Amino acid sequence: MTIKTKQYGTIEVAQEQCIEFPQGIIGFEHFRGFSLIDSDVPHFYILQSLDDVSVSFYVLNPYLIYPSYNLEVHDEDIESIKCTDISKLLVFSIITIPEEKENISCNLLGPILINKVEKLGRQSIALGNWSTKHYFLKDRVETKVSNART
Repeated sequence: MTIKTKQYGTIEVAQEQCIEFPQGIIGFEHFRGFSLIDSDVPHFYILQSLDDVSVSFYVLNPYLIYPSYNLEVHDEDIESIKCTDISKLLVFSIITIPEEKENISCNLLGPILINKVEKLGRQSIALGNWSTKHYFLKDRVETKVSNART
């Protein structure tokens, strides 16, 4: 199928890349159809609205930058996307990329859950001590400095 994207213009995507978000995404509840497409940056994907070309989000598997991330969400969130097998669940964090690249952050509080079999998605609210702004580039530098001091 042909879609219009914010980053790449008009492109072809497979139907399997299209995900329905029955509740939308927080702050964008009226947008329900999205496509998950590869980006030019390794490990990053783009969640592109099928309803409005100007609405897209960079997403990333949070475990790549925070291996200790522990996904805890309400059971109803997983049930709402008809996921009965956790191995069929994709987890992403929305990435914010401001002009000051050192302030790139990921939202670990609001994970994007996708049932890759049913093609259903939901943004959940994670339980635990997470925030919408985890500055992973700064975190890596601070960790390296801290480790160098010990």
